[in-house]
Amino acid sequence: MISRLGRAIGHVVFRSRDVLAPVTVLMLVVSARPGDFLVSSAYGRWLDALGALAMLLGLAIRFVVVATCSIRRSGVRRRVIAPTLYDTGAYAWCRNPLYIGNAIILVGLGLIFDSRWMVAFALPTALLAIGSIVAAEERVLANDFGDRYRDYCRRVPRFVPRLPFPRRPVGMAIDWRRGIRKEHGTIFAALTTALLLAGTEEFARMGSAAWLRREPALIGLWLAAATLWAFVRHLKHAGRLADAISSTTEASPANTQRGNVAA
Repeated sequence: MISRLGRAIGHVVFRSRDVLAPVTVLMLVVSARPGDFLVSSAYGRWLDALGALAMLLGLAIRFVVVATCSIRRSGVRRRVIAPTLYDTGAYAWCRNPLYIGNAIILVGLGLIFDSRWMVAFALPTALLAIGSIVAAEERVLANDFGDRYRDYCRRVPRFVPRLPFPRRPVGMAIDWRRGIRKEHGTIFAALTTALLLAGTEEFARMGSAAWLRREPALIGLWLAAATLWAFVRHLKHAGRLADAISSTTEASPANTQRGNVAA
């Protein structure tokens, strides 16, 4: 019963994640108060640094997965559909590398914005949502591919690669253009969210006058990132970022998997 409920929730979250993510961030921003944060401003700087490193790691994982596997990250009409079972590239290490990247990004955001609501509610809920989507996808894959998928599950862990860490598997040639084309939006969204949360925390701690004196660097960084995002988007629509590597032999076991800052 619980497993069935988890899968049902996963399908709902999968369809609505592009709405749930910004709504959650907005709620965190508008509800921020000076007393909400768990550590002092001095220690918060260290958490910001750790959070930034975690986000970089998560984004790097996502980039490598997308650059080595021609997956459909948003399903078909926002439904969990897997027309092909892929098991090479990053998916020879674990069955859900995109979701590992997503979870690490979320932890990074939690370190940057260490409010009680983030730590006690938003972050655990987001991680549970990832788990529910994985459960939904696993049922679809099991129904569609049967013994072939079950054999894949026996060989490859769900999340954490087995030790010793496997060597570079077949299908790991990195197509940088594909990675940039498919992930530039996710990278920009993650950076925007991190800067918004960091700025909100500073605003809540210091007030508007101090924030205006100390935080123009955040605005400048966001403007630079927005300019770069717009440039990459122009290259994408101009056809300058077409795949350099044929995708006919590349694979991913869950070509429904997506990668957004909050999905």
